[in-house]
Amino acid sequence: MANRYDREMDAIHPKGHEFEFLLLRKNGTPMGLLKLRPLPTPGTAMAWIYLRNAADYADEAVRKSFRFLLGEAGKQQGLQYLLAACGPFDAGLEEFLAATGFQRGGAQRQALFLRGAYHDVAWYSAALAA
Repeated sequence: MANRYDREMDAIHPKGHEFEFLLLRKNGTPMGLLKLRPLPTPGTAMAWIYLRNAADYADEAVRKSFRFLLGEAGKQQGLQYLLAACGPFDAGLEEFLAATGFQRGGAQRQALFLRGAYHDVAWYSAALAA
């Protein structure tokens, strides 16, 4: 829902109340970012997932690792429920969310102004194992 520059700037300059997990390959090179922002409802957080290489969204090894990471984040941060938004140009992210246990909850109509037009935003949710 943001361009690459915005996502990278957010990674470099995080807000104090957000938790960020740098996603690394086995060789230690960065591949993406998971950002969690707690919501007022206890045990609930917004999640932003960004993978630098769009092909990684379809990689089964990445999906399996991400499911494990979500479980660990849930335990360590006391999270029970995650919400994630997906913009109109993030088809790979939508498939990734569905494959990692998120369910589509609905759409917020014309919630995003991008590239000169208003677009719907899809909302996904996931219940984390306690």
